[in-house]
Amino acid sequence: MHKLLLAAFVLPVIVGACANPDYSRDPDVVACNVGGPLGRTERSIAMEPNPQAIPGRPPDCRMVNGVLRRVPGG
Repeated sequence: MHKLLLAAFVLPVIVGACANPDYSRDPDVVACNVGGPLGRTERSIAMEPNPQAIPGRPPDCRMVNGVLRRVPGG
């Protein structure tokens, strides 16, 4: 009984910690992801140390921690 009660409290915490963050409220992320997800070539361009402009995206979009967002002075 105690294990079941413990699972009822611990499981939502674990699932909540693994959930994807909601980037839809960040205007810098929304501006760079208007065209949908990146293709393989676009993703490799975005992940370069000194990336070029990604076709179809604003020129100041860069991959930061796995998220495509606008970086001032990018």
